[in-house]
Amino acid sequence: VARGGSGLLAQFSSLSIGQRVSGMAAVLLLLSFLIGGFSAVNIRSIGIEIKGLAERDLPLVEIITEIEVKQLEQSLIYERTVRFGASMATSVRAKELFLEHKGEFKELSEEVGELIVRAEEMARKDIESAANAAEREEYKLILVALEGVEIAHKAVAAQSLQMYQMLEAGRVAGMAEAMQRIEDDIVALDREFLEMREQIEEFTATALQQAEAEGKRTLTMVL
Repeated sequence: VARGGSGLLAQFSSLSIGQRVSGMAAVLLLLSFLIGGFSAVNIRSIGIEIKGLAERDLPLVEIITEIEVKQLEQSLIYERTVRFGASMATSVRAKELFLEHKGEFKELSEEVGELIVRAEEMARKDIESAANAAEREEYKLILVALEGVEIAHKAVAAQSLQMYQMLEAGRVAGMAEAMQRIEDDIVALDREFLEMREQIEEFTATALQQAEAEGKRTLTMVL
């Protein structure tokens, strides 16, 4: 090995200065092409990650956050509607507020339902346009979660409207148990929305970290 290395060194020493400079320039040029190619691949990968965040993750986080806020608002309106309903037998004003809040509850329930359907459509499109298998599986999990909360939301809305009918009819038998079940279901639904948003945010943070790591590695190679 030593003789081979000495032979190469001797051959290099026998070259003219111009030939040596040309050889070194060729090697440097080759290295530049290799680094440039590696950088181009990494930059493209970073671009895909950022595009995914802009076109898929952030809009999904935005709409699920909107759903979560409206669901919490709906929960508060439910509590107020029940409270006014319990007093409307002895208060005209309570009955007015009961009917007002009942209408607001129905409107919000429809809005939340429409937003969930929109989020499901977004998740389906994200599955089709995912950059890799890991992203595709993540969006599939989100879609399954959305479909689950859609069913739960419809059930809670139906139970709540049934409760309002009981209050209007003055039927108090079994009302306390029914109210508790609805409240438990609402709390569980709020928790599902929160967990789903946190899941997407965690996925987004991971994508950002990957893009940052790729950027640092590319910068290191170039420097």
